[in-house]
This record gives sequence, C-alpha cells and structure tokens, in this order.
Amino acid sequence: MNVLGLAHVNLTCPAEREEAVLAFYRDVLGLAPIAKTTGRRQAGGWFDLGGVELHISVDPVSITEQRANPRHIALFVSDLTALEARLTAAGADLLEDPRPPATGRRRFLVDPAGNRLELIERTAQ
Repeated sequence: MNVLGLAHVNLTCPAEREEAVLAFYRDVLGLAPIAKTTGRRQAGGWFDLGGVELHISVDPVSITEQRANPRHIALFVSDLTALEARLTAAGADLLEDPRPPATGRRRFLVDPAGNRLELIERTAQ
C-alpha cells in the first residue's frame, strides 16, 4: 500500500461566516466551485485546486481559536504581487513573516474564518 497523492484539504468556518468564507475563496482567490458528492451536507462548499480539492466545512470553532492555530495550507501562485494587491483591495488579513522563504516569495494571510493560508510564488532556480 502506497500513498498516491493528496485528495483534498478541509478547512472549517463558523456558520455565521460561511458566506464570507465561500465568497473569499471563489471571488478573491478565484477558485472554481465544484459540486459536492451526492448525499453530503449542503453547508460549506468545495473548490478545485487543480487536481486537489479544497473543502470548507461549517464547524462551531471560533475565529479567535482558529486564527491562533499555526496550522495552514500552502498554495502556489503565479503572481504574488498582483494577488497581494487583490487581497489588500478585498480587505484580507495579510500577515508578516520574518523567516526567509524556502521556495520563493511568500505571504501568509488569514481567511474570513481565521484559517491560515500561505501563498508561494516560486523563484527561478
């Protein structure tokens, strides 16, 4: 038995932030929504990450608890400068990280539910 790859990542949001979180991933980050598997709860949403899925589940965890957690997902992006401008215009919560990047330019942010994201723009090797 071997691990073959990543199927999906699941992030959570409180019910009162569901629409803001789904709009953030759909409209600000530009991810394509996909249909849920038949029989799944209709709360939350699923998005395509180019062969991997991002699932947003409604969970009663508070934004404060979520934001304090250092766990995060990292996404490769093609133009970090342009995306930073779009995020800033949308009022996204961008974070500073003094550590040197391992794989290229990067930026951390927090989504409307307090989930941490790392955006990475690879530099030429």
